[in-house]
Amino acid sequence: MKLLLQSLMVVAIMSIVVYPRPPQESSKIEEITKAGNAAIAAGDWTRAESYFRQAVKLAPKHGFWRIQLVLVLGQQKKWKAAFEEMEPLARNGATDWIVTMNRNLPEGKVAFIDTGQFRNERDGITRYVDALKKAVDVTSLARDIGVKLDAFADEHKIALIYDISKFKALPFERGKTLDVTSEFIAYYNSSEYTQKYYGTVYLYRGVDTFNYGTQIIVLNPEAVVFIDGKEFLRMPEKAFIGFRVPVGSYVLQMPWNQGRAREVLTVEPNGTYYLRVNQVAYPNAYQSISNSDEKTALDHIRQCSALSEKKIKLQLFEVIRQNPNDKK
Repeated sequence: MKLLLQSLMVVAIMSIVVYPRPPQESSKIEEITKAGNAAIAAGDWTRAESYFRQAVKLAPKHGFWRIQLVLVLGQQKKWKAAFEEMEPLARNGATDWIVTMNRNLPEGKVAFIDTGQFRNERDGITRYVDALKKAVDVTSLARDIGVKLDAFADEHKIALIYDISKFKALPFERGKTLDVTSEFIAYYNSSEYTQKYYGTVYLYRGVDTFNYGTQIIVLNPEAVVFIDGKEFLRMPEKAFIGFRVPVGSYVLQMPWNQGRAREVLTVEPNGTYYLRVNQVAYPNAYQSISNSDEKTALDHIRQCSALSEKKIKLQLFEVIRQNPNDKK
């Protein structure tokens, strides 16, 4: 499965979460990570891995050290271990330094890109520079850059690209890792602007309330859905809503279960997607958001009403309120 995690410049999903630590622990971590950075500078990835595993063990909720561990594992092509570290990164809110990651390239390379160069007037991304000059919203353009980064990585057999602009003076760049900044900018500038292409996405929620007869009837509260880290909509039972969505990758999440209710949706031109939202409040709290086949989705949506406009908290896309069964 391919996973696109867009950087801070390219529509950030999350940012680093920092948890305070006791002074003695901070001192120890600084000592360990300093040694780890020295190992990276020397190209000794095995030793660097050992140090950053120690740092992660000491501060498991501090995303920065785990980011470094992921990159060091990638340099050794230990992709299975690297991908395993991505789950706690997502839960702890520290994924925006990695701009694209492809699970289907176990022998792929690690590369970096400097997103700060995108705004360079002479050598940057032309569309982006022009948009900044005109002071227009660059959200859709940033998504298009993310889509092209994903395609660029596929074509060049790169399993992971990270944003070097986040690392400042840390020794992850010069001479140790492939710099694809200029190559990607040229690739993007010669490409067509795909944001003029759209797909259709329907979200729906059926009846997931348990009825315990005369003993208890639990009416589930509204299910809250986030998109790219922001509250998107609130959905009661027996509701559906559709959107016309620009092509690209989107992360949809629900807040229960420590963030495990999560779906990465890649929208292709003219594609149609159905996402089922499920929420059970009793006897155990449970949420899920998942792809559904068209027939199953339409059968459920036939019994649903269009979601009230006030329940849509983030006005990102053109809304489709017509029941898709009416088109069949």
